[in-house]
Amino acid sequence: MSNISTIFNNPQGYQPQLEVILKNIADGITVQNTQGKLVFANNTALKILDYPNLDSLLKAKPSEIIDKFEIFDEDGNKLNLNNLPGRKALQGKSESGVIVGFRNKKNRSEKWAEVKATPVFDQRGKIIFVINVFRDITQKRKSEESLLELGRIVEFSEDAIYGIDLKTKITNWNHGASQLFGYQKSEVIGRKINILMPQENLKETLMLLETIQKGKTVKKTESTRRKKDGTVFPVSVTISPIHNVKHQLIGFSFISRDITERKLLEARREEFVSIASHELKTPITTLKAFTQILKTRFKQIGDEETAYFLSKMDDEINKLTYLINGLLDVTKMRSGIIELNEDVYNFDDIVEETIEMLQKTSRKHRIVKKGFVKKYLRTDKNRLVQVITNLITNAIKYSPEATKIVIESSSSRSEVILSVKDFGMGIPKNKQDLLFERFVRIHSERKHIPGIGLGLYISAEIIKQLDGKMWFKSKLNKGSTFYFSLPLRRQSK
Repeated sequence: MSNISTIFNNPQGYQPQLEVILKNIADGITVQNTQGKLVFANNTALKILDYPNLDSLLKAKPSEIIDKFEIFDEDGNKLNLNNLPGRKALQGKSESGVIVGFRNKKNRSEKWAEVKATPVFDQRGKIIFVINVFRDITQKRKSEESLLELGRIVEFSEDAIYGIDLKTKITNWNHGASQLFGYQKSEVIGRKINILMPQENLKETLMLLETIQKGKTVKKTESTRRKKDGTVFPVSVTISPIHNVKHQLIGFSFISRDITERKLLEARREEFVSIASHELKTPITTLKAFTQILKTRFKQIGDEETAYFLSKMDDEINKLTYLINGLLDVTKMRSGIIELNEDVYNFDDIVEETIEMLQKTSRKHRIVKKGFVKKYLRTDKNRLVQVITNLITNAIKYSPEATKIVIESSSSRSEVILSVKDFGMGIPKNKQDLLFERFVRIHSERKHIPGIGLGLYISAEIIKQLDGKMWFKSKLNKGSTFYFSLPLRRQSK
């Protein structure tokens, strides 16, 4: 079997082998005679030059091939055709590493190639042909342009965007970060992120980085940061992993946004809600008392119709009371002063009592109870009833076509778990991350469904205060299951 040196020492004797090698090589290869006409091209060259087959390319005049394209230099400027590597090679000059862009005038497709052109001389030093080698760098060029565009977006974003390595040293810093923190890029590169945050937030951030390193996703969080002048301010922070081409974690990117104004607005709104709720509570309590007195008196004199209307009025007052209490709960939770009245209770009894109470108010839905845990735990009974009530009423409210709600209790050595399953609308995936936020109504387009989007937020906060966890699973148009867990051993607060 012949080796490669034998082939090239006697090319005419091995022409078939040479053609097979050249036709299937990854780079585009063409050969020009001394008049510039192509006498050979491989398969890759056909693709780069947009020709369907070899015959059509070899029959084309050099001017026809050139006129087919708009030709650019590396910077995207129109290329002087005399500077084409092949033309320079015909003058005896080798050219290598020249970046050339080709845009087809008909279909506007664009390709980029790194071109090398080499003249081949006979024994007398006369050029006999030129070999052109095209390396297709179209995808590389597009990637570079995308990265450049992305870099510009990052650099001039109003958000503070910066990167750190695995040792928490700052590696990148955009203009928005300079504006937000007051440090210039040269002042922070190579320094640890400790300079950007109060000491009490550093541990929290390091824990988030550990979570990401384990392959878990971290949602946008709210925290505080410190400026160069020492000012501490609130921010929303998104942290993402940075991987190299081998998919190895090499660092993290941070996107931080100043939310000082939003926090001030929230504080004012909560102050207003708190004041308004407190001011409304007294007259509503009085109104409810008088309504019940009147209802009793009209029943005593046999005026059932008026007593019925007063019952309806009492129901609406209850709804208004529930709404006001909800707004007050939100204010307390945001201030971290939610009150817990704890004692030791039988978990099954709390669940059973709540189901019995709610079943009386629902004629269409049957509330099915599964499982018993036979466990006692320290908790706030009223708050726990509030959570279970919210989950069951939501299940009924968001499954209007169903007739059943399933409640299931289970336990382990360390906790009890309750689930509430409905067979209703389900929750769209793009809205699931918002579910436990304040004033979020997932199916807000359904105006007939009452509510202002506080129930789940309050329930999740109560469970959190009770050292538990709340989560859910949902499929659109199939239904949702909400869960919460509570520890069996817990110190009172």
